[in-house]
Amino acid sequence: NVAAYRPLEVGIHAVTLLQAQARARNTPLLPGGAMFHAIAGTTRLHQMLERGAGGSDIVASWQKEIAAFKQQRAAYQVY
Repeated sequence: NVAAYRPLEVGIHAVTLLQAQARARNTPLLPGGAMFHAIAGTTRLHQMLERGAGGSDIVASWQKEIAAFKQQRAAYQVY
């Protein structure tokens, strides 16, 4: 189902798999630093990847913020 596709979530899962493979080969993957944090919009993503968090854990960590945003935006949706 096209409506169920979540490209950001797919990307997070792909990055976590790449990070795990790099870690297994003792090869750095993530550059970290200001540019990565600026693109991600937070340092939290980099920290979670460095700790070895899985894609599902990272996606789950956003759920409370997403629910709060949806509740806040409801008052402004016209249709």
